[in-house]
Amino acid sequence: MIFALSMAAVTLAVTWALAAAPAMAVLPLGVSVPQDKRAEPAVTDAIKHYRCLVWAIGIAATLISVATWKWPTIAALPSLIVIFGALFAYVKSRRRIIEAKAAGGWYDDVETAISAQITATPLSNSALANLTAQPRFPWIWVLGSLLMTATSAGIVAQGWDTIPKTIPTHWGASMQPDAWSDKGIGTVFGLTFVNLGMIAVFALIFWFICTSSVHSRSDRSIKGQLRNRAVMDATNQATGFLLFVICLPMSQIQVASALPRYAGWLPVGFIGVIVMSLVGVIALIMMILRAQTRIDDALRGVNFPDDGKDSPDNDEFYKWGMFYYNPDDPAIMVDKRFGAGMDFNYARWQAKVFMVAVLLLLIGSVALPILL
Repeated sequence: MIFALSMAAVTLAVTWALAAAPAMAVLPLGVSVPQDKRAEPAVTDAIKHYRCLVWAIGIAATLISVATWKWPTIAALPSLIVIFGALFAYVKSRRRIIEAKAAGGWYDDVETAISAQITATPLSNSALANLTAQPRFPWIWVLGSLLMTATSAGIVAQGWDTIPKTIPTHWGASMQPDAWSDKGIGTVFGLTFVNLGMIAVFALIFWFICTSSVHSRSDRSIKGQLRNRAVMDATNQATGFLLFVICLPMSQIQVASALPRYAGWLPVGFIGVIVMSLVGVIALIMMILRAQTRIDDALRGVNFPDDGKDSPDNDEFYKWGMFYYNPDDPAIMVDKRFGAGMDFNYARWQAKVFMVAVLLLLIGSVALPILL
């Protein structure tokens, strides 16, 4: 029952995060809309429709998790139902905006502008001086994750002689082991390798965000680009925190699963992964929303030459309103169309190399314990 309730909590958290996504997006449901049309009933109703669908699917999925508590495998699936349901709601709801935009000719005779910063010199306006910095690498969270992982591996290494020749490698919903394997580096330190692989993937993403120019394609005004920069920094820091809070219980499980004297703490680690993941996701969304509020407050009353002008309608370059694909655009990284963070221009070779690298890292972190 505890497992089912945990999965129900995860499902509700996923539902809340997906329902909150429109609040983080610059464009309503990823559709280019002129500023004076964003309060149109077609737009506001579409967003309400999306949220209602997501919450309806999420509540139903949560009830399924609780009702199937006797079958843990089924109880773990509803969160996936919410994700696919939200995708359906996104596609269905945004179509309303697209149809209204086409029927009303919203971009007919609309003056558009594209602004760009051509030097590295920050804006002289003192109120914005601390809002124009590039995204920072979340060193404290990455190093904390590495330290936590190394500490747990060191504790296990010190107690190597106390580890039995046959060790459990999997636990069922009742927290009892249901699979065993011979003692070995790969089986004993499996979670350490998983942690290291996860840290490597996240660090690579952080590095990309910090060293590459993330070009605004959703809102290309000066204020839009300042807002995007602040959100990117908040996303980096918040995701770093998420990485740390996930590595924390994973490291605890590493120790408790390997050393018999700590086996009683294993359920705490399993529950901790769920709880800390929820805390991390909620903190991530709150930090991003806080950064958006902060930059919006700082920009209120500040005038720029392109105020009142809209960014060009570039819906044609977004596949399903999410994936940017423009071979004529030299930009490698762009802001997310829906939600927050960055994404690739999938027409560039760097995007393909990155996806292959992430895939290899994920496969390697899982395969390495088996090979060893």
